[in-house]
Amino acid sequence: MKRSLQDIMFDIKSHDADIRRFAVRDLCVSDIPDKVRILEDFLVAETDIQIKYEIRKSINELQSLNRPVKKNLDSENLRNLDRAFQATDPEIVNRAYIYAVKHRLEEFLPEMLLIESYTQDTFHKVCNIRLLLVSGDKHFDHILGYLEDPEPRVISTAIEALEIIGNTQALASITQFSGHEHNRVRATAIKALHNLGDARSFAFFTRMVQSPHSAFRDSAAFALAQINLEQGPQLLAILLMDEVESVRVKALRGLEKLADEGNGRAREILENVEKQNPFGLWPDKIFHKFQGIKVEVPIKKEGPAALDSDIQEFRMSAVQSLVEQEDGTDPSIIINRLKLEKDYKVIAALVVSLGRIKGDPKIIVPVLEKYLSHHNDRVRANAVEAITCIVPPANRQILFRCLDDTSNRVVGNAILALYKVFRKKTDAALNRLADSPHKLNNLTAAFCIGELADHNLHILATKLLRNRHPEVREKTETILKILEKDIPAFRTTLENYKKEKEAFA
Repeated sequence: MKRSLQDIMFDIKSHDADIRRFAVRDLCVSDIPDKVRILEDFLVAETDIQIKYEIRKSINELQSLNRPVKKNLDSENLRNLDRAFQATDPEIVNRAYIYAVKHRLEEFLPEMLLIESYTQDTFHKVCNIRLLLVSGDKHFDHILGYLEDPEPRVISTAIEALEIIGNTQALASITQFSGHEHNRVRATAIKALHNLGDARSFAFFTRMVQSPHSAFRDSAAFALAQINLEQGPQLLAILLMDEVESVRVKALRGLEKLADEGNGRAREILENVEKQNPFGLWPDKIFHKFQGIKVEVPIKKEGPAALDSDIQEFRMSAVQSLVEQEDGTDPSIIINRLKLEKDYKVIAALVVSLGRIKGDPKIIVPVLEKYLSHHNDRVRANAVEAITCIVPPANRQILFRCLDDTSNRVVGNAILALYKVFRKKTDAALNRLADSPHKLNNLTAAFCIGELADHNLHILATKLLRNRHPEVREKTETILKILEKDIPAFRTTLENYKKEKEAFA
């Protein structure tokens, strides 16, 4: 669809000079009434010298189009042509079509379109597209309709016409055919995009990846994988952080395609995104992390469609379904999703799911290790939990650093993971939690006592029963009431605590 005046006027007021420049172009090629007057008003407000020049130039060109054009055809020729269109011989009708197009005789368009409507002839459609183009974008919507034709030749001709029109909507429509199944259509679309030239292509696609309309960004992600644009991989890297799931998926697939075809920059981006810590980063946190370290991780397996949904709840449900699959889940499906995910809640669910599916630890553990340094504590805690599920206790040294984490939740999970084998380190971490002035740390120490159920922790339990925070004392007492049934040391600790309370009552 063509852009509305409201959309164009919104962009014309943008603080970004490039956005204003594109808005001026779209206004110039639109069929909006009084566009010359609008441009003249905008010329007064514009401050950018280059854009002022382009506006003046556009005004002059638009005014020149309104000048009458003489046609060197006499009335007799026109009458003969009219009779030719009424002929029953297809050859005569076709020659009439050729003549009308050659001499740009727009007045015969109604008759030619009527003939096409009942013949559905490919040649008639091609001629009509070329004649519709004579008026610039006046018949834009009609030309756009030919993109839905089943005949590749018609689609290709429509693409060529849209290339000439050249506004952002036309070019966005072309991008959708850069991967068409028919060679001719695909070649025409790619040629049209190439004809922009690298500089204009870059400007156009830069505009598309910044569009507020996800359909444009989606088309850009798809088309950038089809054309050999030098800056294409960088633009696809930006789209990896798009807010819309389908756009991020296409951007990743595009980088994979370019990498498979030998594009070194695409391969470098993929390798660094796979390696760097973490995958699901916002743009301001990702670009400085491209450092060029390779890891071999399969990334092309497809998961359920809901895993790439724009709706967070759908993605969460998809993660759960992957965990519950009886025949197991390929870990690359989850790893692939992690490269695109931005929501910390979903990232946390994906991370912990890697510990619950059947997969090769040699692939899964290096991925989980990266998330031990994620800036979100919930994600870090889940990474610890996942590693605990798949790494034997004696081999969990990678979790040592987590004992000093700033998050009580991460420290607590690390203590539970390391306690059986690395008692000296975990005892020190537990005491730090218990001695902390922060209530959450104290509560985590109580939680660990309950989970570990080790009689050796009765001294630590006594310390928590005397904590200054009532919630910590109550939580510890509740835990000991559960443990006292099976562990005499905790029963004694609890009895002594009750005696102390009665003495001070």
